[in-house]
Amino acid sequence: MSGFQGPGPAVHALVDRLSTDLAGHVAQVNSEYEDDLAIPDVDARLVYPYMPTIGELNQFPAIGVEHGPGELEDDIGSSATEVYDLSVVVFVQSAQQDILSEYARRTLVAVVRCVMQDRNLGSGPGIPWGVTCRKIDPGPALTSRTSGDEGTDPAPPKAYMTWVALTVRVKSDWD
Repeated sequence: MSGFQGPGPAVHALVDRLSTDLAGHVAQVNSEYEDDLAIPDVDARLVYPYMPTIGELNQFPAIGVEHGPGELEDDIGSSATEVYDLSVVVFVQSAQQDILSEYARRTLVAVVRCVMQDRNLGSGPGIPWGVTCRKIDPGPALTSRTSGDEGTDPAPPKAYMTWVALTVRVKSDWD
């Protein structure tokens, strides 16, 4: 089992790719629309190798990458294939709900293109990891409000926030 890596190298390779290559994909997506709604770039410092807490989400967009279930396939005693599901969760915010939805959809396109680039991930011994897309799950729209006076209607939302999650499967063989 000396070749066993666990999911850590795949998570960090995916964070590195998103940190370095996502801006180019965002620019490409922005160029494909004729409207004035440009999705913002993701600051590389806001791509986390874990799922950030709500308290950490004070700048947007932000991305969390976390591993899910894993298994060893084709284990014949001398070689095996590590298989892990990785979640890439993109958090976006806007003052307008319709723009929020468009940010989420367009940012997802850029993230999928970046993650699936070359259909592999990383470099080094036992890598690259093969990458396949498993599913996409949208999140609900959440709001932040300013408290209104007692007995009056609540103040309108100050901002809307949502997320969209991409699940990819990564595989790597080892001896």
